[in-house]
Amino acid sequence: MALPHIHQLGDRLVRERLIQQIELDQSLRQLGSSSASSEDLLKNLESRSLLTSWQVSRIKKNEWDELVLGNYKLMYQNASGSFARVFRAGSVDDGHMVGIKVLRSRWAQERKHVEDFHREAQLGMTLVHENIVPIYDHGTKSSPNGDIHYLVMEFVEGGNLRDFIQIRKQLSPRESMQYALDIAQGLKAALAMGFTHRDLKLTNVLMSSKGVAKLVDFGLAGTDAESHHQRAVEYATLEKATGAPANDPRSDLFFLGVILYELLSGQSAYPKTSDVQERKQVQRYKNIRPIEEVAPQAPRNVQGVIHRLLSFDPEGRYQSAGELISEIHEILPTLEDQDSRNSKSVGGTSFEPSGGSSISPLEAAMEENALPSVLCVEHRTKQQNVLREYLSKRGFRPLFVSDAVRAIKRLQSQNVPDCVVFFGEVVEDDIVKAFHIASKASNHYPLGVIAVLSKEQLDLKTEFKKTSNNRVMLSPITLRDLRKEIHLTLQHTNQDSSTLRSVPS
Repeated sequence: MALPHIHQLGDRLVRERLIQQIELDQSLRQLGSSSASSEDLLKNLESRSLLTSWQVSRIKKNEWDELVLGNYKLMYQNASGSFARVFRAGSVDDGHMVGIKVLRSRWAQERKHVEDFHREAQLGMTLVHENIVPIYDHGTKSSPNGDIHYLVMEFVEGGNLRDFIQIRKQLSPRESMQYALDIAQGLKAALAMGFTHRDLKLTNVLMSSKGVAKLVDFGLAGTDAESHHQRAVEYATLEKATGAPANDPRSDLFFLGVILYELLSGQSAYPKTSDVQERKQVQRYKNIRPIEEVAPQAPRNVQGVIHRLLSFDPEGRYQSAGELISEIHEILPTLEDQDSRNSKSVGGTSFEPSGGSSISPLEAAMEENALPSVLCVEHRTKQQNVLREYLSKRGFRPLFVSDAVRAIKRLQSQNVPDCVVFFGEVVEDDIVKAFHIASKASNHYPLGVIAVLSKEQLDLKTEFKKTSNNRVMLSPITLRDLRKEIHLTLQHTNQDSSTLRSVPS
């Protein structure tokens, strides 16, 4: 479908609150020529990080309905399921990042699914705990193509546990148990408010950038008052076979055991399938291969926890999340002792000794809650994903903002990163100014500053005032080159500060 005239398009972008009038005026001045087209305007706005490629693609298709929901503009799709899609979104007022969950249109016509969706939102707004993803609001937007139902929740930067384990393959016993503890604490808090989860799995546990596991998606959550509570297929199969009572909290503990099994061993407790009939096979959950066969290196006490969680008989499991939490608290110090015997510590980071068991820099940093944070000024989804995966695997905590203005605001807040990286292709003409502002900030607190100049910006190189904390790189660069420069800036900030940081090598 053809785009409207450039001025009509600009007016609608402002009216929809995707951009501000002053931003539109700046783009029109930059385009200058009276022959500039709507396509030129969209390219300009995208190059200035005022629109994302996802937003531009929707605009070109004349699909405006989901671009702004409530007080938030959707930036790109972050996850997708059969029931709903999850987007990263930003407040139209201050750019604050949130997650927006949108009910798929094919379910929006069915009253029961709509009621269940808003019930999930209302429930989530009452569940307040550090190991549960908070829901802030929910609403419905009318459109010519039908009502759009959405809820607003915290945007958790680190992705879900399935993504995490696909990258890491398997975790150390201590890290696995720490996440099990986080999950159990979330379950205990929910139960204290009268709810069980009913659909616990890797994708429903999100990882914060600080390494904290958080429960999400209480859409099937049950209460003691419900006589016809909903259950995932796995829950229904297990409970029917074992004669468990309605809304049994011990069922959540069984599937916590399934999660812990995979975190520790890198293998699923039972074959993964999307086939409903296969998921209804009782033997799937009854004949799980013993953990000591797939993870013989795991400590006996950790294996014991998994055995008890995965007991087919509900009476053989922990009888409450609180009971599990108490045992994990007893076990964790023994795993710390084991880690200290099997590793050497240099500058606060543990490294694998020759021939010993492996603890990655990321694991060690997460154990000490000291991941050095790297704020990347990068709005392109593909580049964000590459940077997130690479830096996370190498012991850094990657953070992202879409433009230099938001980066500077972050540096002026209470939550200052350890290093900021300005990518010239994103920041464009503002890179020199942003670099100097950040460099001045580094005079007041430890901060590494890196500018990655595009090929078109090479002539700007002389305008950068470089110090030991600040670096300038020229494209093209490799991820290894970038990691090296981040490492050098953090080394210098450590030397200049009494605040010790753990810097991966």
